[in-house]
Amino acid sequence: MSVVSEVSSRFDVRSPAEFVETAEARGVEMYPRTIACGNPSWNVFGVIDEWVAQLDHESLLLVPDEKGACRTVIRSAVARGVPVAVFPALWTEPWGDVVNRRAGYARTALMLMLGAHELVAFTSAPEPGSPSHDLMGKAYVSGLSVTQIDVSGSSRSFQRQDGASVTFQMLAQDAKFAYEVPDVG
Repeated sequence: MSVVSEVSSRFDVRSPAEFVETAEARGVEMYPRTIACGNPSWNVFGVIDEWVAQLDHESLLLVPDEKGACRTVIRSAVARGVPVAVFPALWTEPWGDVVNRRAGYARTALMLMLGAHELVAFTSAPEPGSPSHDLMGKAYVSGLSVTQIDVSGSSRSFQRQDGASVTFQMLAQDAKFAYEVPDVG
């Protein structure tokens, strides 16, 4: 994980171990963790900036490195000094040039495994099969509070009442495709 700048609140996540090490070095290990995601073609800065402005500066945002709403969340968080961990999808596997088709799912699993408390999705209606839809579904099934905010700023929230049914092992199965080197031998 590289720290973009000593004064920046942004840091990029390349591996789970480096995330934990950097978060602890910055003193963010106990912060409430919020995953923020959204529509890749949506960049309504006013709505997102208003949401970020209301965050406690002891929050840690976990944001996929995607265009649209995610990049807008990152930009607003850095401008306001809110710590933000940015998660790129590792499309090229570490051991070669093979394209990892499950990289987005692995990133989703990793963000959920790193202790998120809630998910906020900036989207009007996520399309089935989209990264936002996948992340919202897994967060909901994991028992996180899920809030969907549309372009007008209105929101609605969802949370399971019957407890989580996604286990750490199920998420680890998704995450291993991006963060484990296969046995070659």
